[in-house]
Amino acid sequence: METITLLERFVGHVVDGASPNECWMWSGAHTGVRYASLYVGGGKVVGAHRMAYELFVGRIPGGMFVLHRCDNRGCVNPRHLELGTHLDNMAQRGQRG
Repeated sequence: METITLLERFVGHVVDGASPNECWMWSGAHTGVRYASLYVGGGKVVGAHRMAYELFVGRIPGGMFVLHRCDNRGCVNPRHLELGTHLDNMAQRGQRG
């Protein structure tokens, strides 16, 4: 029986944009508020954007949010993601509507 890695499972749900700078859309599960999500085992579901950050950029420090520069909740392109605080997230939400 072949076991696939978390990275392989993740990539299997990504629809790449035509260029590296376009949104990578998530074809897997979504939460009720349209955020992409991924089951990682042990009954745990994580945001696919958070998983993208961890897989391609690095560890997320405790208490930090992963924000979308593109404002597209379904995007998992690590180039579109950045770390921020809850206040940063609320400020961006207010500025961008």
